Amino acid sequence: MYSSQGSAIYDIIISHRKNYAEEAEKLHELIQQYKRSNGNTLLDVACGTGLHLITLNNWYAAEGTDLNEDMLSLARKRHPDIIFTQADMTELDLQKQFDVVVCLFSAISYTRTLDRMRQAVAMMARHLKAGGVLIMEPWIRKENYRPGTVYAEFINRPEIKIAQMIRIQREEDLCISDVHYMVGRASGIEEFTEKHEIGLFYGSEFMAALEDAGLEATYDEEGLMGMALYIGVRGETLPDENILTP
Repeated sequence: MYSSQGSAIYDIIISHRKNYAEEAEKLHELIQQYKRSNGNTLLDVACGTGLHLITLNNWYAAEGTDLNEDMLSLARKRHPDIIFTQADMTELDLQKQFDVVVCLFSAISYTRTLDRMRQAVAMMARHLKAGGVLIMEPWIRKENYRPGTVYAEFINRPEIKIAQMIRIQREEDLCISDVHYMVGRASGIEEFTEKHEIGLFYGSEFMAALEDAGLEATYDEEGLMGMALYIGVRGETLPDENILTP
């Protein structure tokens, strides 16, 4: 999970790497392709600071959840009219259902183990209305993972300079990312580190998790930014045990 220091500069780093508006537009197209329900409610699980919601709000009545309260604090400032709830996706229970549930930017893989990943998928599926769609964007699939990689980025803005270096290794079924930051402002230079543990799963394990959660599973190779998407559609009729209180 991102530290409080990492959360504070998250938007700067990620916006340097990703076009959130473009991704949200692609996501909207996919939702319209697969969604069978008539509503427009959307839940962004592991929403971070709410950058995707800037554009998704054009089409959906959205809510967000995240485990990281520092991220949620920033999301609430950005979207004061949206409900954000601190929640672990493996224990998700909002007592309502949505037409769309999304879990993007490798967040599902932060569950770390197969059992926890499957539990998270099951909990997200329970929050879908009949005909609703779940879209997940995982980390690199286990069959494609190559350890021993080092990444570096430098962001040069007038008010802030950020150097980020990431060393990626593998420990059994975990990708271990050691992240080093150097952040320079007029007030001084700060250095800190983070350690991210990301689960490695086969594509077939994601598909099985969706199917075992009662969803019709589909795989999209290209996805939003060249990483795969896994898509699950809820049937038109919900089993009684999956219906949550409206």
